[in-house]
Amino acid sequence: NAGGAVLGPVDMRTALAVSSDVYYYSVGNEFWNRYRDEGQAAGYTGDLAGDKLPDAQHPVGNAIQHVASEYGFGATTGVGLGDQPGVIPNHEYRVKLNPTDPELQFWRRGDSASLAVGQGDVLVTPLQLANAYAAFANGGTLYQPRLAKAVTDSSAGLPPGQLGKVVTTLQPKTIRTTGLTPDVRTPIEEGLAGVVQEGGTAAGAFADYTGPKVIGKTGTAERRPNQD
Repeated sequence: NAGGAVLGPVDMRTALAVSSDVYYYSVGNEFWNRYRDEGQAAGYTGDLAGDKLPDAQHPVGNAIQHVASEYGFGATTGVGLGDQPGVIPNHEYRVKLNPTDPELQFWRRGDSASLAVGQGDVLVTPLQLANAYAAFANGGTLYQPRLAKAVTDSSAGLPPGQLGKVVTTLQPKTIRTTGLTPDVRTPIEEGLAGVVQEGGTAAGAFADYTGPKVIGKTGTAERRPNQD
């Protein structure tokens, strides 16, 4: 855990608030167990049985990847301007990345653990992250980001700050609904609220904050050495 903190047993709400890596490593480990078990249930043997099944046939073992996809990760947002898809890794990604080295193609227990904390091969753009959190905040609808909400006539000759007449209104474009339900959303929201409260990882940043109620999540970005 951050700073070597000894947190003892924690539930998901607390794990979100204090960023308990150990909790999520354990969660990732359980997903990998199901990944293996799903392969074995299909008749394959050994610890790498999960790799024998297409990733789409792992409803639980690859649930992190599937849910991430529902929230727009691993795909462009549709905003254009060189928008990048990022990476949500799975076994098929590993095979594509290492076509000539079978040893690097395996999806191992540690891969699911790293995925559970958003590290390893995971690549996410700031816009994807903002859009996913917006979908969570609005109850589960993922929208395509827009750079404008309307087209107006020229404001030349109008008082400062006044816009011209609206010519075209750009309607929101729904990408998908994620199926987020209140029983899933509520404990996550409570955990994110704990992040900015006393004991949470962002408590210091919000110690003097007096504005509207906020929730949030701290995170750690990885970069390669000697690269900007």
